[in-house]
Formats: sequence, structure tokens, C-alpha cells
Amino acid sequence: MEDNDLKIRPKQPYFVMASSKYYKSVILKYGISHFYSFELTEGKDNAVLAIPDGCVDILFCCDESHPEARICGTVLSPSVVFNQSTAYYFGVRFLPGKVPDICNLPMSEIINQELPLDEVIQDKDLIEKITSIRDFKEQQKIFLDTYLHYYILSAGYNPKQNLREYLISQIVLSAGSLSIGELSTQTGYSERYINKVFKAYYGMTPKMFSKMMRFQYLLDNLNLNMEHVDFAELAQITGYYDQSHMMKDFKSFTKTTPRKYLLSLEHENYDDRLIVIKREKKTF
Repeated sequence: MEDNDLKIRPKQPYFVMASSKYYKSVILKYGISHFYSFELTEGKDNAVLAIPDGCVDILFCCDESHPEARICGTVLSPSVVFNQSTAYYFGVRFLPGKVPDICNLPMSEIINQELPLDEVIQDKDLIEKITSIRDFKEQQKIFLDTYLHYYILSAGYNPKQNLREYLISQIVLSAGSLSIGELSTQTGYSERYINKVFKAYYGMTPKMFSKMMRFQYLLDNLNLNMEHVDFAELAQITGYYDQSHMMKDFKSFTKTTPRKYLLSLEHENYDDRLIVIKREKKTF
């Protein structure tokens, strides 16, 4: 799944819209989607909405008085995740279905919830190192210095994927368009067994995860084509049965419609708030 041509680039657009500036450094390697940092806009209602993305995040609050770090599982429906004031945050978003190797737990244990990072991380010094500074580039380096040690020791470099890793990769690469019947045919396992293995580790069915990936693919297409959107054509491109099906799924994951979502991107000057940092290859 670690490929620049991936259809799924997991997004949390309401984080961007709640911040003054949202910095993003895309990795798409080592199981990491991207790094990000932001500071919530002073004076705004800072109840930040998280939407389903199938991802695990590690979020560091770099507040001098109350520094903290937490690991956050994907939400299954739109949820307010925090509403603190103007603290500086540094975050790591992992690729869909990937649980960071520095934490020894299945995704099912953190789905729809947050846990203090110091309860699950193996290198607890990492929290202090990252929360004590506000240098985005340096924070990325510090995180990778620790994370890659565990990643290399894990199955990260093992070319033989086990069943659940194969299922995740195929669903993500197809942007949620593969049915469980097709996965059964590809793997030779029964649909019942696939459901059992998948749900035990990821805390949801392959169908639910596929639904999230299709939604995230739709979200990406909306963000890239804000000014000229043919909703019927977009529904077909992103794998929905029809426009009505697309609208229903989108509203269940965002509490709004695609049209109103596009208006909110424009109203909040989304493109001006989002700053993508070009990663220097020699750094990592």
C-alpha cells in the first residue's frame, strides 16, 4: 500500500477548517500516511469533528502547562474529538488499517476511542521529546528515529503478507470497490472466515471498512474538484450505485451533504489554511 499512486489519501478536513494553519508532510511509507501540525483558531468554536477514515492517529499536544499524547482509533461515525483552545498539536496519521509498530495492540482495542499514549507505547521518552518542542520538521525526525527501529524489527519489511494485511491492501487499492465475495475468490477463504479474521483484529467488518475507503475516495475527489462537480458522474467514478446512494453515505459520515460540504470548504478558505510541506528525501 505504500505507493504514491494510492487512491486513498486519508483526510480529516474539519481539522484543517478549525485551525489557523494546518501543516502537512506526506510520507506514504513505513505504514505512515502523513505528519501534520496545527493550532486551533483563537476565538472560534473549537469542537473539532473527526470523520471515519479507517486510520489510527497519534496526536501530541505540545502545551507547556499540560503536555500530553494519545493514540486515536478511527471513528465509525462523525464525532467531536476535542475542543481545547489554542494549543499546538503534532500528529501522525497512519495508512488505513495500519497500527503503529511502537504500540502492541490490535486496531479493535482503539476503534472509536482514544487512549493515553504512555499506556501503550514501548518508548515513553518519545512523548517528552516531541511535546517539549514546536519545530514541525524536528518532530518528524524524532518520531521516525524511534518508530523505524520498531518498524524494521516487525513484519514491516516482510514481503509475505498475512491474510488480514492482504485484505486491507486490496480494499484500499480498490478504493472500497471489492466485495467480500471477490475477496473470498482471491484468497480461497470463505466469506465467513474472512469476516471473522477481519473483525477480530480491526473491530469492524470488511464491508464497513470498504464503505469508509469509498467515502474517503469520494472526499478526495470533492476536494480536488471543488468548483466543477457533476454529482451523478462523481457517484459513478467513486463506485456508488447511484447519486442517491452517494449522498446517503456522505451524510452518514459527515452529517452534511456534498454540496454543503463544498460550500464550507470555500467559506473557511480551506486551501489557504492547508500548507503541504515538501519532504526532503535526505531527511528520512
